[in-house]
Amino acid sequence: MSSSKKFLVSLLLAISFSLSYAPATIAEGNAIHKMAQIVMHLNHYPSEGDKTKLKTIAAHGTEAEKTIANALMHMSHKISAADKKKLEQVSHDNSLSAHTRELAMIIHNINHKVSAGDKKKLGKM
Repeated sequence: MSSSKKFLVSLLLAISFSLSYAPATIAEGNAIHKMAQIVMHLNHYPSEGDKTKLKTIAAHGTEAEKTIANALMHMSHKISAADKKKLEQVSHDNSLSAHTRELAMIIHNINHKVSAGDKKKLGKM
């Protein structure tokens, strides 16, 4: 096999490998940002489109991301008592990022809508 063919085969294999792992990496890196955007525009409960995004995060995210996404999906005006307990655990887990902990606490405290102060915090996530 010529060197140009070897190069082409190697390049195609590298591209194929990177594409097969890219969606999971992208989802993990952006899950908190996506949920922050959903919460920032939340009005009593997530829209159907937002629920679809949350289902994807719940299926592919970290345990903390799954907890947050599931709490939001179940939300109706406020978070359930069971989900509040889980969110509180996430918010106190120092092994998680500051944004993850803060998002969990913001969602924990929602009553119909997000406060103006929390919207500013969400905008930085």
